[in-house]
Amino acid sequence: VVITIGHDNKNGHAGWFVSSVSITNVATGKMWTFLTNRWLAKDEADRKLYATFTPSSVTQVTDYRITIFTGEAANGAGTDATVYLRAFGTNGSFYLSDFNDPNDSDDCEAGEVNSVTYTCGLDIGDIGRITIGHNNAKKDAAWFVDGVKIQNLRTGKVWSFPVYSWLAKDKVGAQLEKTVNVGKDMPHYSYIDQYPKDRENGWSEEMTT
Repeated sequence: VVITIGHDNKNGHAGWFVSSVSITNVATGKMWTFLTNRWLAKDEADRKLYATFTPSSVTQVTDYRITIFTGEAANGAGTDATVYLRAFGTNGSFYLSDFNDPNDSDDCEAGEVNSVTYTCGLDIGDIGRITIGHNNAKKDAAWFVDGVKIQNLRTGKVWSFPVYSWLAKDKVGAQLEKTVNVGKDMPHYSYIDQYPKDRENGWSEEMTT
């Protein structure tokens, strides 16, 4: 059994990263999984729009819990843009094109902790790095990210990715996406009341008990 998958490259942003393809015979229940893990794009990798695959030996469907911590100690830290995330493991990768917390109608706002569950066609193994970014759409697109945690819900293993950076076009030295290696657990700060807009870093040293 083989499949060929591709696209016609029409319209804007036609490039497509395909993690996996699953085909199920609804009459027999038999399923074939194809671990693709590649770009189909004119401006990525080998620049091909079509590729052929055979079924993969690994068919372990795995759910991942992705939690994003938006910073609060910065004016306008939240974003209304579409957030995406790529995770790279020892056995493969996955791409979440639109992070959307089902329990929050306005996620990724300042100080918020948002989570989604992503179902992947395979267990991608130990996650060594992520790329996180957004499409810069809408007026309030600039975003300050404290960090990301990813948990394999089948094994319980957790990876932490400290970011502590602006993802923005209008901040000095910032870009719309950032690649971060796995690190130690990172603190996520919650603040009482609003950050004083007339203070520089270290304003908390002025506080008295």
